[in-house]
This record gives sequence, structure tokens and C-alpha cells, in this order.
Amino acid sequence: MQKSRTNSGRRRSRRPEGFFLIEPYLQLGDRPQLADRESLELHFYIPLKLKDASWKVEYKQPQERVWQSTDKPSGQKITIDGIKKSQRLVALLRDLEPGATYDYRVMCDDKIVFNARAKARKGRGQDYRFVIVGDIAEGSEATKKVAYEIAKTNPDFIVLAGDIAYKYGRLSEYLSRFFPVYNSDNESPDCGAPLLRSIPTVSVIGNHDVGMPNATDVPDFDWHADLLAQFVFWSQPLNGPLAKGEESSVPKPRGKKRRKRDFYAASGDNFPRMANYSLDVGDTHWLMLDANVYVDWSDSKLRDWVDADLTAAKNANWKLVCVHQPPFSSDRKHAEEQRIRNLADIFEKHGVSVVFAGHYHAYERSYPLNFKAKPQANGKMISDRGEVDGDFSFDKTYDGDKQSKPQGILYLVTGGGGAKLYLSPERRADPNALPPFTFKLVDETHSFTCCDVSTKQLTFRQISEDGNVLDRFSITK
Repeated sequence: MQKSRTNSGRRRSRRPEGFFLIEPYLQLGDRPQLADRESLELHFYIPLKLKDASWKVEYKQPQERVWQSTDKPSGQKITIDGIKKSQRLVALLRDLEPGATYDYRVMCDDKIVFNARAKARKGRGQDYRFVIVGDIAEGSEATKKVAYEIAKTNPDFIVLAGDIAYKYGRLSEYLSRFFPVYNSDNESPDCGAPLLRSIPTVSVIGNHDVGMPNATDVPDFDWHADLLAQFVFWSQPLNGPLAKGEESSVPKPRGKKRRKRDFYAASGDNFPRMANYSLDVGDTHWLMLDANVYVDWSDSKLRDWVDADLTAAKNANWKLVCVHQPPFSSDRKHAEEQRIRNLADIFEKHGVSVVFAGHYHAYERSYPLNFKAKPQANGKMISDRGEVDGDFSFDKTYDGDKQSKPQGILYLVTGGGGAKLYLSPERRADPNALPPFTFKLVDETHSFTCCDVSTKQLTFRQISEDGNVLDRFSITK
């Protein structure tokens, strides 16, 4: 067995047993824009028997000698059937220098029970490295290997492209399949890595995350009482197209009143507002969109919000979009899920460089392309199956090396994070079997995407679960 490892970006925690149901992890919270001084939320879950203990969080930069205390962690009782009753505690690390590292420690009744090292979000003018991957926590050995390889790249920011905890996005599935791997105490291919406690991480919503493995499913708390964990465990910007309390197209969960009440109490303002949002990291503007079957991205209100969001980000060096269901993919299983194609014209108008997706359990990169949607025969922009007709144009002179200025958007699928692969050996053997927009397909191994961001260049590597580089390309201004 390979020994666990640490690096300068993380510190091994010291954790007496029994203090946490979920160990501390970092969240950005509702802070979409950059600030001269940054903040991070530290979330952790404790047994109810410890809720009246004295909890304290302190932090400092490594070279400093004096620890600074956060305000008293805020508490929220979580009483959802199917998991242990717990107390969520949230501490705010304030006044952080953008891009700097901070040591922090959690104390219970003046006893240190956890310590780690955190990275503050990168600020304007700062280069950074991000990792993006989807379809991760299925309980496979590949999930752990991918998490370990992600840790070896030492990213500053992590994006999860949906379908985070299989099969229904339940709290219990997060507890058994996600947190133990992505917030593991140790770092090895046998267990994962302590990523969440050290690196700001955000997520986009997938079909499994809303309890809809099939398009016709409706979340039902009488079926699984701990559904929709995405809206409980994550704390992300709430700057999407919905005002607080406004109705949305997200299916309202069914079930007993008490179970719905417990969910709404645990999710707070997150449901359903957190399904669509945007944020800034370094000189990059990220747009995170819900591409599930219930969202009509041909709707003028939603299109106007996307247009306004990208207009407001006109000064960002890079604009990147993340969805779960890819608008362009060779995936036969989900071939008709093309709703995001209706936004291609807005993405092109505002100079989006890459649209990332998961859903297809493989890696796929398109040619740089432009797409103009056109109505179906019945006049609608989206068929009942989700298809979107339109006309393509491709830039086949771009090679990502000598010619690295694409004329069009790259659509990149990175859904090989650990779920069972969708193998297409006949397509690998016959390039003519691929759609005309597909430049490269790798579906025989799990992998993730790593990108270095500078003012004038994005440098990509697709890295396998065994650390091999499967693809490499750049985009320059």
C-alpha cells in the first residue's frame, strides 16, 4: 500500500475520535465577487450531544505567531430522517489576503480537535490553477484515485461538474461516498485526499443531485428522506435568476410535511436559488448553470439573465461556463439532452472560451465551434426529448499548440470522476463514427481536467486516475 502524503498546501489534521460527524470543509458562501480582503466559511457537523460545548475556530498565516479568533460559530440543528441528528456549525474566516494560505484550528472546550491549512480565493491579477471533474462519488476505487491525483496537482480552486453523490444525491450518500474521499484525513490512492478542508470548492447541479436519475423522476422525501443534499451541504452564491421566495422550474419535492419542513430548515435560502449562479476567481468569471430537464433555456427571462451576467463580467480576462448535461457530446445514452445549445449565441456574443460539462462518463473535447439554434418543425426551440436543431461552423485550424487562438468555443466533457465509464470502443476505432464536432474522445479510463490560468493563456491537461496525461492544449488571447 502506498504511504499517505502531504504537501505545502495542506496539513495533516489531528482529530480525536467522536467530535465530528462531518469534518471541517471550506465554502465560499454567498460571495460571488472578489474583494480586497477575502472570506471563507468553515462548515462542520457535530453530534447533538456536543452542541452545548464551547466551540472556537482560530486562524493565522503560517509565518505569524498570533492566532486570530472567528466570531462564535453559528449553529443549525439538522433533523432529517435517515441520518443522525446533528448540529451544523459555520465559522467565518475574515480579512484574508487573496490567494494566501492560512493555518486554522478548531477547538472544543479549549482542546484542539482539528487543524488544517486553507487557501483563500485568488484575487484580481493573480494566476491560479483549477481542477474540474464531474460524476465522482459512486463508491468506486476510481473515485479515490482521482481525488488523490487531483491533490497531487495542488490546485487553488476545484469545480465539481455535477452528479456528486450517487445515486440520488442523498445526505447519506455524501456521508458514505463523498466526504470520506474528498475530505479524507490521509492522502493516498487507497482513500482519496483532504481536499475540501483546504481548497475552495464549488459545484454545479446534476440530475442525480436532485434525485432524478431518470428525467421523469420527481424528488420525494417519502421515498428517500435525505434527498437534495446539494442544497444542505453547499454554501454558494445566490445571485441567480430567482429572487428569494420566487417560484422556479425546479420540481417541488413531495413527501410528508414534516420531512419537507426539516429539509427547508436545513437548506435555508439555498433551495432552489443555488441551482444557478456566477462567481469570480482571479481574472476569470465562472457561470454555473442548471441544465436539468425541467429548465427551459430558450425562455427569455433566463436568457436575459445569462446575457446580463456575462455583460457585467465584460472586464474579466476569461469567461468559463459549467453545466452538467453537455450541449455537444458523442454520448449515445444522453444524446438528446441539448437544452444548453439555446445559449450558444449568448456565450459567443460575450467571448466565452470553454463550456465544461459532466454527465457523459468520459473525456471529450470538441473542435472550437459556433452554433446557431433554429426552431423545430413545431416552432419550439427544444423538442419534447430535449433536442435543439441548428447550424454549426468549426475551426479545424486550431491545434491548441502552434495555433492556440480558437475561432469559436471549446465544449469539454469531463465526466470521468469515478462513476462507471461509458465505453465506446467502436467509436475510438472509427473516427467517422464520432459526431462532426468531436475532436478527441477518451472513454477507457477515469480522468479529470487541470488548467493553469494566466492573463493571456489557459493551459489544459487531462489527467487519468493513474496520473497519465491524456490530452494537452492551450488557449491564448
